[in-house]
Amino acid sequence: MRYTKEKIALGIFIVSILALIILMPFAFFQSRTTGKAVETVGGVEKVEKTTGEITCSDSDSGRNYYIKGVVDYCDSNGCSSKEDSCSGKKLIERYCENNKENYEEHNCEFDCDNGVCVNLVTKYKYTGGGGGGGGSGGGTTTTSTSAATESYQTYDFGALASEHHIDILKNDNIKLSISGTEYTLTLSDNTETQVTITNTNDGQTYTLNVGSDRNIDLNSDGISEIYIKIESVNTITNKVKLILRAA
Repeated sequence: MRYTKEKIALGIFIVSILALIILMPFAFFQSRTTGKAVETVGGVEKVEKTTGEITCSDSDSGRNYYIKGVVDYCDSNGCSSKEDSCSGKKLIERYCENNKENYEEHNCEFDCDNGVCVNLVTKYKYTGGGGGGGGSGGGTTTTSTSAATESYQTYDFGALASEHHIDILKNDNIKLSISGTEYTLTLSDNTETQVTITNTNDGQTYTLNVGSDRNIDLNSDGISEIYIKIESVNTITNKVKLILRAA
């Protein structure tokens, strides 16, 4: 009887070992071939990417030098994102090609700013004349502040055919052409939370809080011509980041 019980116990042990050996490769294969990188957030599993899946998408739909784009791509090493950027007047334009991320170095005609080619950037300077004289020729302006030197930029976007992301400072100008009429908008003032823009054509001002947007009627005909959104104000450089496009 004892001999029989020992044989039974030994048989069960051997069968258990064989079952474990058979099942281990399946468990390992299952863990390696799900293809999912999983992160647990608040007790809920969140799938971040599919390992080995090759995809590529471009937010500005290819080589668009006047809209800042972001390329999201995945390959055998994982997923990542890269955005258009500037190196001096050179635009690093990223795009998808054969489902892979690629880039082109494009020389902007006038200037590159925040990942887009700017149609025209003209720099003006004005210095104090001490006596507060009138405006001088050549597009320069004198001020009554002695020994003061300031500079501002004018961004000429013409008919505003695309969306623009701009970083501007106080006194910078934005020139637009709407139905054949030219308009100039000036960043006349800003705080950390609020921005004031002046339409120099008629002196009308528009005040927007950071994070807010607005459709603006430039010629008071009851129809909005442009859309402006204030994205942020840099408290160190005092630069205002805004989005500008046709309404």
